Amino acid sequence: MDSTSHSLIQRLADPADSTAWRVFAESYIPAIQEWLRQLGVRPDDRDDIAQDIVIRVNNELAGGFKYDPNGSFRGWLFTVSRNTSLNFFRSEKRHQQYRKQIETLEAEDPHRLSDVFSREEFARIICRRLLDQVRLTVEDQTFKAFYMSTIEEKSIADVAAQLGISRNAVAVARSRVLKRLRTLSNGLLD
Repeated sequence: MDSTSHSLIQRLADPADSTAWRVFAESYIPAIQEWLRQLGVRPDDRDDIAQDIVIRVNNELAGGFKYDPNGSFRGWLFTVSRNTSLNFFRSEKRHQQYRKQIETLEAEDPHRLSDVFSREEFARIICRRLLDQVRLTVEDQTFKAFYMSTIEEKSIADVAAQLGISRNAVAVARSRVLKRLRTLSNGLLD
């Protein structure tokens, strides 16, 4: 999960590609929302700003903007998010309310990514989102067997004993969830 899939970015240039936009929204809006939360933005305004960011990304990509595949999509997205947020904060009715956020963003180096947009944090947010999606599509015991044996790194024997299932059932559960994770992340990350 090293970098944003170039194919996803290319597909986002087509506003009609609902699958690409769904993947983008499900994967990147949580990171944007987390950045806005850390910045101290009210929950209802977070939704508005996130929507403005998605619209801006859509307009940039559909308007002929050519993303540099050698650059960082996260860096570009952070710049779009930062500038869109500043515009939102500077609006006449919000300027006083978000004075601190404006000062914070204006004081920061615009080329230094927020920690939320760091490679590690971004990957963590995306992985958490993918795990949440998979959890909804498999049996509870299947997910528990996967989680305990993979995320918590417990031995298959210990997981089998704790859940009262065979070792083979743990291995099969783990394999099913990993396959589902690979399917969900296909086209999202290279």
